[in-house]
Formats: sequence, C-alpha cells, structure tokens
Amino acid sequence: MNEMIGNEGEREGRSSMILHIIYAMAVIAAALVFFYFGYRTGISSSAAPVSSQQVVAEEVRNVYVVCTKNGKLCIYERSPQGESLIASERVSTEVFPLSDRERLEAGIEFETMAQAQAVFEDFVN
Repeated sequence: MNEMIGNEGEREGRSSMILHIIYAMAVIAAALVFFYFGYRTGISSSAAPVSSQQVVAEEVRNVYVVCTKNGKLCIYERSPQGESLIASERVSTEVFPLSDRERLEAGIEFETMAQAQAVFEDFVN
C-alpha cells in the first residue's frame, strides 16, 4: 500500500511539474508574440504620412529682414501674405562702414526674429 501512495505522489509531482513547464512555455510564447508584433507595428507606423500641403507649409517660412528705408533702420517680416514692419529706429547711416550701408540698403535676411533683432540692436547702439 505504501508503494501505491509513493507512486501516486510521484505522478502528482511529475504532472504538476509538467503543467508548470507548459504554463511557463505559454507565457514565454505570448511575450515573444507580443513584443514581436509590437516591434513590427512600431516600425511600420513610425513614419506618419505627410501630405503635400504639409510639405508646402514647411517650405514656406517667414523671413526677417533688417534694412534701411527713409533714414530709418527697420525690421520687416516677409511671409506669403506680404511684408510687415516690426520695428524701426531713426539712425544716421553715415556712421556705418560702406559695406554695411550697402548690405542694409539691399536688406539682410534672417531665419529667426532673434537673429534679426540682435543685428538691429547692434546697428542702433
């Protein structure tokens, strides 16, 4: 009788161990599938489609121009809608070197307002 009890205990232990192994394999397989498809989805959808309107909008940027007009040093913002005066200050351009005067008459373009403002302030001071 003790032999039967011992054999049953071994069977239960083995079946329990087999169930644990099967369970662990299922969890690992599920994790691998989850990460694989998550990775694949991330790769395929990481680049959002760009419409032609977005491309055009990015290419059209405002430009800031520092120039002289009518005895004033001016900052203008140029955009597709036109040109608008941002700031102006009466200055005597005669004190500037000839090369600076020529550049200011033609207009010096900048990508950012901060750059234009820095140059404007340098000439005003």
